[in-house]
Amino acid sequence: MVELGGREAAAVGVGGAGGGGAGHGDAPGKFLRLWFKCSGKYARANRAADGSAYVGRCPKCGASATFPIGPGGTSVRVVEGSCR
Repeated sequence: MVELGGREAAAVGVGGAGGGGAGHGDAPGKFLRLWFKCSGKYARANRAADGSAYVGRCPKCGASATFPIGPGGTSVRVVEGSCR
């Protein structure tokens, strides 16, 4: 389960080019696209410096969103959630 501002986030069925995704050894510089229903805006979750997760924030309220990278990951590159 992935949480966004303390709530569960849902993956949107959009795969990335090349099949790489969280848990599949992305090349440096990759990111996830986040759709925040609460603010009606997109944001990016960039890879953490240690490569263990993607980290982003809601553009409206600043709620943190963390997506672990590891075995059993997904190739989904767009995640939908809400801070409210």
